[in-house]
Amino acid sequence: MKEKLPTNFKVKLFCVLIAFGMWVYVMEEIDPIMIKTLENVAIDSISNMSEINDKGLTLSHGQNLSVGIDFRGKRSYLLSYINSDIKPKAYVENPKVGENILTLSLPSVNGIEYSFNPRVFFIKLEESIIEERSLEISTTGTPKTDYSVGSIALNKQTVYIEGAKGQVD
Repeated sequence: MKEKLPTNFKVKLFCVLIAFGMWVYVMEEIDPIMIKTLENVAIDSISNMSEINDKGLTLSHGQNLSVGIDFRGKRSYLLSYINSDIKPKAYVENPKVGENILTLSLPSVNGIEYSFNPRVFFIKLEESIIEERSLEISTTGTPKTDYSVGSIALNKQTVYIEGAKGQVD
């Protein structure tokens, strides 16, 4: 192997330089189409949240509000767009108690196509309630040595709790 490396070294170096030049040309001038997937992108906001609240509804507790996005576009556009802060917006059409379809969107960028994964995103809405609950003091354990509890008193006897019905119950 060592005997063959020095022979035709100039030709081999020339071939490597030509291959590198072709690669640079393809990447910079031709700008190939690229596909890129981002996972767990947080949904930035629900644009009609005030309408949902006006109807006495709220989001159910513990929902995953993130989505995967598949992008397709020219390499130069796609890499610069993906490096920016991507914030999908959402909209719930005709909000009601139970499962609702969440319509997702992104600001459009020239030459970049995208699709969401899952294609149809569901969100669960519940009735929003406010309840007044009374407070009670319960003590457990005993104080450390040389400590004693004189008295325990509440400033307020009740507290208001607001949230999704399933969570408040």
